[in-house]
Amino acid sequence: MKELVYKKSFENKKVLHNVFVPTNKEWISTENDDLSIIESGKNGVLFNKIIADIHNAQVMICLQSFLIQDTKIIDALLKAKQERGVKIFVMGCAEAKLEANPYGEEDSFITKGYKTMLEEKFKNNFVHRQAGNLHAKFILIDPKTNPKGYLFTGNFNLKPFYENPELAIQLSMAKTKELFQVFVHHFWNHTTDEQTQSSHFDKVKPINKFETVVLKQILLTSPNKDLCNLKTTLLEVILKAEKEIQVSTFGLDINHELSQGILDKLKEGVKVTVFCRPRLKTINGHIEILAKHGAKVFCHPLIHAKSIVVDNTEAYVFSANFEEYGMDTGFEVGLKLIMKQRNDLLKIYDNWKNTFPYEYFNERKLTEIDSYQVLDRESRLKSIIKIEEERFVAKKQHAKTLNELLAFFSINEPKDSLLKIEHVEVVAKLDTLEKYTKVKVISKVAELVEIQIGRSKKNKTEKVLLFDVKEEDRIISLLPDLAKDYKNFKIYAK
Repeated sequence: MKELVYKKSFENKKVLHNVFVPTNKEWISTENDDLSIIESGKNGVLFNKIIADIHNAQVMICLQSFLIQDTKIIDALLKAKQERGVKIFVMGCAEAKLEANPYGEEDSFITKGYKTMLEEKFKNNFVHRQAGNLHAKFILIDPKTNPKGYLFTGNFNLKPFYENPELAIQLSMAKTKELFQVFVHHFWNHTTDEQTQSSHFDKVKPINKFETVVLKQILLTSPNKDLCNLKTTLLEVILKAEKEIQVSTFGLDINHELSQGILDKLKEGVKVTVFCRPRLKTINGHIEILAKHGAKVFCHPLIHAKSIVVDNTEAYVFSANFEEYGMDTGFEVGLKLIMKQRNDLLKIYDNWKNTFPYEYFNERKLTEIDSYQVLDRESRLKSIIKIEEERFVAKKQHAKTLNELLAFFSINEPKDSLLKIEHVEVVAKLDTLEKYTKVKVISKVAELVEIQIGRSKKNKTEKVLLFDVKEEDRIISLLPDLAKDYKNFKIYAK
């Protein structure tokens, strides 16, 4: 008996779609790097700076946030009011959020804790107004006497200050004063509800006695259409892009004018980088389209920062998502960054590229990665699916007919395999044949021969195929053609 050996290797050609590839890295905030853009982080640098400035407030504090939760910032505001008589004005949107949330933001909002905060801390202490479209986030401290302020991309909950990648800008005196005018205008003219001495809210009407703000540095989306300059400013800079656009966002609608501008530039060859959450509403049919056309997408499960840098020259930070809610309707704020702030934002972007835990791909060859995850219906990343590098498979079988040999050597590429490469070795054992009568030579490696069945001269003879197993590669190539005429013939080795 002799062996006919056949070896074959399969490289997996499978292409994966909509996958998040782990980078095996952990985001580390730049909050301790003394940058002009303050990033949130586990040390709470931004959180504590705001509290320190609240402690120094003497006259007035204005707080605007889409959602507000009970934190040490609220305690500091309460202390400023009760111990120093500081007037506290708060605008928010949480009451509307309890009914509907077009922005899709949660950020650890807890209704019970919010209601308790209103009852125990806001009531009789703060002038608190709300409307359903107030999505901006900022705080102004003594804006008329000793102006200080912070524009923030996160809500004034705890998680945005410690866990989410968020961005904040400490405002100059001039920008604080201008944003104060914006606050006053919207507080008295565009809110719909005011907290009473109970925990309830009463409907309020616009006062309409405050002059319209003249915007010089602050960018807005506003219920006052005459003040809306955020979208037009961003669209103008996007359409001027020649080399690169970098964007961070929580939400993105590919059908929005700004997103279409980015997509058009991508198609023209402009490099695009996106920093976002692994979130079905944002990824599927939206950022997926950008990735399909070549955008690089880096993901963090909690990123909420909104910003853009174009051609490494113009940069902006703002509270609005790239969606209708934010760029066209609602109340949002933004700023164009000065040179140092722009350069520091680029440093933060570089840090995100090097530390974010996932990179998203619309398509990725299985052989190019070691593991991946996908989103479930609740926008949760499923468990990591690991890909094996290679596997060796060996098979042995005693083949007696050409049909058996052909079937044994018909090795199909593995389906739905998570192997990058599979090596297969097939060993066919063939009975040997020494004495025979040659009938026909089919090729140099195969002969049609006649053998006698039984020992008596009267016994019948039978035609069989005889192979030279030393020529294994050529035998394999001949098998399909031989099978057309000889598939049921017995086979032997010589």
